[in-house]
Amino acid sequence: MTALFLLTPVFLRLTLSSELSASTSRYIRRPDDDLYVGPVLNTVVARSTLTCAAMCSRNDRCHVINVCPCDGFPRQVECSLHDEESFEVSNFLKDVALQNCFLWEKLQSEEISEVTVTPTVDTTEELQCENGGTLVGGRCQCRRQYGGTTCQRLIRDCTEPYDNGYRTSRSVPLLIQPAGAITPFWILCLLNNGGFNYILIRNGIMSSNVSWATAKTGIGDTTMTDSSNFFIGLENLHNLLSQADYFATVYCHFDSNPSEGWLTYESFVVGPESSSYALSYESVNSAQTEFLDNVFNDSALLFSTFDHDPNSCKKGYPGWFGSDCAESPPFADSVVWPVNGEPKNVDYLFIQVFRSSNFNVN
Repeated sequence: MTALFLLTPVFLRLTLSSELSASTSRYIRRPDDDLYVGPVLNTVVARSTLTCAAMCSRNDRCHVINVCPCDGFPRQVECSLHDEESFEVSNFLKDVALQNCFLWEKLQSEEISEVTVTPTVDTTEELQCENGGTLVGGRCQCRRQYGGTTCQRLIRDCTEPYDNGYRTSRSVPLLIQPAGAITPFWILCLLNNGGFNYILIRNGIMSSNVSWATAKTGIGDTTMTDSSNFFIGLENLHNLLSQADYFATVYCHFDSNPSEGWLTYESFVVGPESSSYALSYESVNSAQTEFLDNVFNDSALLFSTFDHDPNSCKKGYPGWFGSDCAESPPFADSVVWPVNGEPKNVDYLFIQVFRSSNFNVN
């Protein structure tokens, strides 16, 4: 391993934080022609290398990530996650034919993730799995809807069923109850590439000029599909994002060229009602920004409705507005998102969040 640290390192620091706990995974990038050959834990096709790093950080066995362009999909990457136990320097491979590929090695091990396939419990009494769970190898294999040591609770987000081995090629509605949430709620999940939570989809006109009480509980269709118009509600969103570290991805499809765009926010947070559900984030992932401008660039982004307007913006629709009262596209009657400063009409938009850390409570 000595030779590894003689290289000039390029570090990726993936910070996983919350009010109750914080942990850090750090990665060193080897030269672009170094890849790792060994047993593969998982192969991921993703829009962002952050997704790959987040999945490796949640898996204490993951030690090495190979990252390469995805053939036929220029805006995606293909990542292979490798087992720490089989990690050997001799398995590094230099292959000039694999252009634009590189390798990350995790330098600091992550805390063991809480997943719905739970660790073996040291007890002389056999576990009693609940809610249809099955005892396999001394631990409970939970059904898709449940998590915890004995499958005693509902899942907390869309990542839990993914970590338990469930996969779907299409989005499915699931009932979740984040840690700290008093009541469960429905959310649209994509159980692919780590498990994504759809918090908002706009597929046309949505009843947006709503009251504060309605914005808290949810807006739009009660039936959630890829073609619905819905927002999960401010209180639900706050509870979801408060239990771990999440990043958010905004996707827009335009009615003219360019036809689509992406934007990723790291450490995406929505505060409690007492803060007017203030929106904040650590940074914008500019490397993954394709065509979309950042509209959430004010330090005091507070949610407003016609009957709750902390920044006195007096808009005809709800949304997160800063002190300058700049437009907040996601909730406008007709969605317009700027591209290099030029407004573009949006005919389809979604915002999804992805958990990149352990839960901050058991």
